[in-house]
Amino acid sequence: MKKADLRILENAERETVEKMAERYSAIDDDEKKRIYRQISERCGTGGDFDEKTQVNGTEPYRRPKWETAVSIVSAAAVLVLAAAGTIHIFRGQGHILSPVSNTSEEESTVPTEPVIKKNYEGNFRTYYEMSDGSWSCEGHSYKYRLVIQGHLPNAAGDSEYVFLSNIPQISFERAAMASGLSSNTADYFSPDEAVMVELN
Repeated sequence: MKKADLRILENAERETVEKMAERYSAIDDDEKKRIYRQISERCGTGGDFDEKTQVNGTEPYRRPKWETAVSIVSAAAVLVLAAAGTIHIFRGQGHILSPVSNTSEEESTVPTEPVIKKNYEGNFRTYYEMSDGSWSCEGHSYKYRLVIQGHLPNAAGDSEYVFLSNIPQISFERAAMASGLSSNTADYFSPDEAVMVELN
């Protein structure tokens, strides 16, 4: 029997595939009979191959009774567990405190977010004194308001710098440099450290 070159099927049209199927059958009738006889001999069944032969005498499949019982018990267990879980959840609802009506003394002593106590219009920036004693400017919070006084060389009078700071002390020299007199960026504070709000 001639073997087909299957590479032509890669981009073949439907007509080409049908023509090849007619031209090259999978196996011919003699080959089918030979295979059937070999299987019959190995299985110990006799008889010739006949296309009209029908299989009969099959029995319908019946599920064993124990599988049915196990299925029923499993379904019942799932229902009981679901009901128990639902009851447990609803019983626990009574113990949840309402955020408005059932506040305890412990919850009422929780500190609230500080609010603005006083507004200051500095000649550099607007800043705020907060209700908790802290200071705020441009979204940053500071612990201290430092008034730093001193005399710059060749100045006619004293200078006064007002800084909001998280640093407890700033020297007059450092305040003067951070006010804009220095060309070195290392002399300036980051916004989280300190900010100058007034210069008098």
